[in-house]
This record gives sequence, C-alpha cells and structure tokens, in this order.
Amino acid sequence: MKINKIHYLTKKALKGDIDAAKTILRYLSRYQIKAINVSSYLIVYQIIMNLYNILEECKLCNGKCCREGGCIPLYQFDIDELNKVFDNNLLNHFIKIEDKYYCIPRPCPFLKDYICTIHNAKPYACL
Repeated sequence: MKINKIHYLTKKALKGDIDAAKTILRYLSRYQIKAINVSSYLIVYQIIMNLYNILEECKLCNGKCCREGGCIPLYQFDIDELNKVFDNNLLNHFIKIEDKYYCIPRPCPFLKDYICTIHNAKPYACL
C-alpha cells in the first residue's frame, strides 16, 4: 500500500469511517514494529474520542492546539476535500512552502469561538 493511501485511509478512520479503520488496522497489524503498534492504538483512541463531544474541555484551554505551534500541514487530499466541501477557494488561508507543500498558519483562521468552522473537512493533522 502506498504511503498516501495509508494517510488517506487513516484520515477517514480518524473521522469515524469504520471500514477504513478496519482496512488500515488490518494492514498495519502485519508489521511488528513498536511505532506502528502505537499508531494503531492512537487510531482506535481517536475514533473513540470522536464519539464524544469534548467542546467544553476545549474551552478550558481556549483552543490551545488550534492557536499555538507550527503551521498545520496539509496533504493534497486535505486540500481536495476542503475545496470540494467549500465552494469558495480556501487557498488564500494557506501558506505555500517550497512551491509544493501547503499548511494552515496558527492561530488557525478557521477557529471561531472554540469551534472549528471546517470541522467536516478538517485536515488530517487536526484529527
């Protein structure tokens, strides 16, 4: 399986797609590498966390993960999904790096009152 397919399936799994989760976990379980096992557990953990509304917990720290740190990396499938979901071109919010990579700066321009305004299509790195 190619790396972009692994990332794409992982993103779908993290957003709650159980079939994608089964596929990626089945694929990763073939490898007995500690980092891969940890990643598998993190996928399962995030799927469970997605079942609960943690907005109140996010308000306690004022959305620190969306406000601080380096820019949020974007994969091409993130950009494609964002452009498909939102009719307007969102590229003006992205930073282009080395003519081939994009990221979203922090503080994230899509965070409004502790709510992600692009939640349904938020980038892989935000899951």
